[in-house]
Amino acid sequence: MNYKFIKFKFVFVKYITLIIFIVFICMLLFLANGFIEKKPVDIVLTNFKSRAVYEETIIYNKQTVNIHKVTPIYDYEDVELQTFTKDSNGDYYIGSDLDIILTNRNPLRTEPLAIVRDIGKFFSKEFYIGHATINTTKDGKMIIESVGNVDDYYGVREIENNWLKTEINFENDAQTIVGLRVKGLSNDKKNDIIESLRNKVGLRYNMNFIIPKKNAYYCTDLITRTFKEHGIKLDYDGFYPTGSDIIISENTYPIFICEKVENEIFNIYYMGE
Repeated sequence: MNYKFIKFKFVFVKYITLIIFIVFICMLLFLANGFIEKKPVDIVLTNFKSRAVYEETIIYNKQTVNIHKVTPIYDYEDVELQTFTKDSNGDYYIGSDLDIILTNRNPLRTEPLAIVRDIGKFFSKEFYIGHATINTTKDGKMIIESVGNVDDYYGVREIENNWLKTEINFENDAQTIVGLRVKGLSNDKKNDIIESLRNKVGLRYNMNFIIPKKNAYYCTDLITRTFKEHGIKLDYDGFYPTGSDIIISENTYPIFICEKVENEIFNIYYMGE
């Protein structure tokens, strides 16, 4: 009998079992944490929409869009920078420099297995793990993001802010898009953070959502860790950074919400004077 092999097999099985147990515990913590944060997220978004006044209805990408304006009432609500803008080409953009855009869009919507798509849709809708980007220009036309399943690109990149071009459409499964502004950022601080973000362009995507990696990021991880480098906490609980964490962070506030009411009908709420 090969005792060395038996010992190796025993140790191997022991460590595999330990890893499975740790992953299982992490999943339970993630689920519990997500459901705990759901109510505070709903309160933030509902309170913002409750202040809205209907402005007009437009047709965009062949979809009916009802636009509502939210007037600022708190000292930290800065509307000197744009929050929702139409350019000369008729395209709409969300926010200004360093505004954060996130969604509960299903990140697994292109998977061939229906059960995988359904699981992704459930978790994304509940915990806002669909996607998150951050603006890098004052006109809101450029963003930095970390992607792991788009056009065979895996990592951090800077591209056009095409959120509303792509998400206001008949086939969209993003029930909500949220624009957030970080409180009290000076121009110097913004420039420093944007430089930090651009220095990360080209780094790889982090497929490990449990353990942070020095030179790899997933979408919300990229945003929260970059702000943390500059002394600003956006990850509400310091656990796995999700869109929910950023929404309920004490350092952010909503400036924009786009909701899909039903097929071909959307509601937009934006902050403005």
